[in-house]
Amino acid sequence: MTMNPPSNAPQPTPVVTAFLVREGHVLLAKRGREVSTFPGHWAGISGYLEGDDPVWWSVVEVSEECDLSLSQLIFRNQGTTLIAAGPEEQSFAVHPLLFDLLPGTDPRADWEAERFQWVSAEDLLADKFQPAVPQLAEAFREVWPPPPLNKAWDANIRLIARSLREDRAMGASTLARTAVAHLVKLLSALEAGEPWAALPERLAQATETLSGARPAMLPLRNLMREVARLSSSEADCRELRDQLQALATRAEQNEQETARQASAAIPPGSRVITLSDSGTVRQTLLQAKDRVESVIVAEGRPLCEGRALAAWLAQQRIPVTLITDAQMDRAMADVSLVIFGADAVLPGRGAYNKVGSTLLALAAQRRSIPVWVMADSLKFAGDEDSWQVSPESNPPEEVWEDAPPGVDVRNDYFDFVSALLIDQVITEHGPRSLLRPTP
Repeated sequence: MTMNPPSNAPQPTPVVTAFLVREGHVLLAKRGREVSTFPGHWAGISGYLEGDDPVWWSVVEVSEECDLSLSQLIFRNQGTTLIAAGPEEQSFAVHPLLFDLLPGTDPRADWEAERFQWVSAEDLLADKFQPAVPQLAEAFREVWPPPPLNKAWDANIRLIARSLREDRAMGASTLARTAVAHLVKLLSALEAGEPWAALPERLAQATETLSGARPAMLPLRNLMREVARLSSSEADCRELRDQLQALATRAEQNEQETARQASAAIPPGSRVITLSDSGTVRQTLLQAKDRVESVIVAEGRPLCEGRALAAWLAQQRIPVTLITDAQMDRAMADVSLVIFGADAVLPGRGAYNKVGSTLLALAAQRRSIPVWVMADSLKFAGDEDSWQVSPESNPPEEVWEDAPPGVDVRNDYFDFVSALLIDQVITEHGPRSLLRPTP
């Protein structure tokens, strides 16, 4: 029964409670002794709701408390909010949510849980686990049993789009393949369910949503175009899943071949400088490590992704120096080659990459140091495209968390590097010039 607080009581604190289901069993957490409320009680994966999207925030809580990512989850249901009594005069507005956890995936508890236990849905509904947080069984009843997955399709697509939009770690090609992997995950789950006549149409709509999540990253748009083309076929759910997996595999192979072509072109004794962190650049430097004398990595502010690349290069025993972006021009005295990846390539015009790339290319041009861009064909705009990148401005707090009033903080993520500053782009087909048409 929902408990309503008296009119003079404080407003209930909003919380999310996520129930994870795997192979017919539900995950419960025995709350740790150090948590502020209900230590030692059984609960779902719970936490205070920040923002106005309980579904998204439940994924955040599951990620933090169980070391799981959205790639391992499928959203299934959201129940009616319950009001539950807390200690003293406190109360909670509980948002119950249900997720499938993919088979073969094991959650790992953090400090908020003493341990996890998989239980039957019947025992949880019967309120057999005590002591429990208030309304635990009632919250589970709100989401159990789950409706057919096609009812939650749009909610899953919105979740995927937000995860792509908020990601700050993956490069453009990896992000695009991740979007396809999410769709494969959903198709695999649908395959075992009821036939869904509207699937091709809804899959095509999903590609539009996902393409718009990161408009500055052309591989995402291009790969979603291919998915939309496949969804218009007469293939059934399993065939679509297999076709999408093959599509992602080809995209990954093209990136690997791009790195192979680039590494083969690097002269012995090269002293390389790069900016931020690119998956293709990583593979290139690893394959060419015997011909690379040293690598300078500019951080790529504000999130300083270059630090991860520098640490990885050190693990590979490749001599590496990390610098701030402001030192790029000064560092050119110790450099013979500039390389970086790209989020989008416009033939005849140039390439988009992490902000700072233009300054790096200008510093190289001033000293006649060659500039190479590593980009497989998935990153190229077609001749028929009138595509324009959005600036993709991101939270100013990433630059200055506590900026004083009156200071307008700008946080653009991408630079346009003119083709005049790029000596060659290396693709899976080898080197090419952006200023000359491909033969």
